[in-house]
Amino acid sequence: MNISYQNNRDILLYMNHIEKIREKLLFIYDVLTNKISLQSETYNNEIIALQFRKILELIAFSSLIANKEKYSYAYEKWYMHYKSKSILKCIEELNPQFYPDPGVLENDPFTKLFIFKSKKWANDYLTQDDFEELYDYCSEILHIKNPFNTKSHGQKYSWTEWSDRILRLLHSYWLELPDTTDSWLVSMLKNEPVQVVYLGKKTN
Repeated sequence: MNISYQNNRDILLYMNHIEKIREKLLFIYDVLTNKISLQSETYNNEIIALQFRKILELIAFSSLIANKEKYSYAYEKWYMHYKSKSILKCIEELNPQFYPDPGVLENDPFTKLFIFKSKKWANDYLTQDDFEELYDYCSEILHIKNPFNTKSHGQKYSWTEWSDRILRLLHSYWLELPDTTDSWLVSMLKNEPVQVVYLGKKTN
């Protein structure tokens, strides 16, 4: 069945969230390549960390965009705690399929139908563990440091690698919005608008 997203309010809201992620990644790349600069490495790192924090929040909240009550509930929890592990647990309770499942569509030679092949086994995209790692690192940069605490979280990857991992996560992935019966394939490329393809009804 060929279903267009043009008249689907939920998927259009979702696409708008993901498009914001793409725009913020492009901004980060511009800072990293000195197309945009605050003339200070410290300030550049802070503005990059801020954009990454917003990107992670968009990833976390986007799957709830179709349900106002669930979105508001999760947002209130996030606002109260600002802890990556806590909010991810909260969102997962509201939508177990909230985190993007990266993969590709492949043609089955026997059925001649396209099937989704997950890439969860790969380790080159932003995993949920990476999500927590990056969020905590960005929080450390954005908050005033305790001068009596010499411990530092440290950065697992460079800013460029973090950006690339997010791109690989969202390059092509399976989406199931809560309280709907439809499944979608979403594609977010660096230099192209977000695209979606209807895959069909959920199966139990």
